[in-house]
Amino acid sequence: MNLNQTRDVLNVNDADLSQSHFVNANLSQTQFSQITMTGTVFNDTNLGASSFNDVNLSSARFNKINFAGTAVVDCDMTGIAINDVNLSGAKIENSNLSGIEITDCSLSGLIIDGVPVKDLFEAYHELRASQSTS
Repeated sequence: MNLNQTRDVLNVNDADLSQSHFVNANLSQTQFSQITMTGTVFNDTNLGASSFNDVNLSSARFNKINFAGTAVVDCDMTGIAINDVNLSGAKIENSNLSGIEITDCSLSGLIIDGVPVKDLFEAYHELRASQSTS
């Protein structure tokens, strides 16, 4: 089936559209429910203001994505790898951060439970220095 420069609204139910190609298509306001899109590739795609609810993105890879202003709520991110990411101004609340390892990152202005991390490190180093002289 070829649809070229049409504005018809399609209602597609119980269809197998695997291996389909959408190029230069406007799919704004499209709804997907109970859809399998395993292995789907989105290149140069605007998904701004989209909503993803009860979606399995396990083993997904995000590269050069603009997540500015995005809300991540009630998500399982166990084992997630975050590399070369700008999280400045991010807010993490009511989250389990146990076992997190932070390496080679700028912690400038980082605050945990109202305490600047810089102050925590200074107090830690002072305590270590006083213990080593005792």
